Amino acid sequence: MAQLLTKQLAIKANMDPRGVKWGIGKVKGTSLYHVDILEGNKNTQKPTSLDGRFTNPGLAQKAIEAFLAEMWVMSDEAEQKLARKRHADKVTEQE
Repeated sequence: MAQLLTKQLAIKANMDPRGVKWGIGKVKGTSLYHVDILEGNKNTQKPTSLDGRFTNPGLAQKAIEAFLAEMWVMSDEAEQKLARKRHADKVTEQE
């Protein structure tokens, strides 16, 4: 339950599982918006789904939310895989 709450709060705060916070900025000299890293590792490569220009901030936010949902699912799957491997290693050691 706590993990689900953490994930929901992180998505609301535009934060991915690595602690990178994403935000929306205005492209200078135009009426377009872009997605950028606000906090976290500035060397993080921006995914292609967020590497573009948006006509309004709502579209940019939807792109961020879709990206974050995918990242959190991948993080959960990796965590489950690691737990299964640890369990299998433990069972193998006991034999």
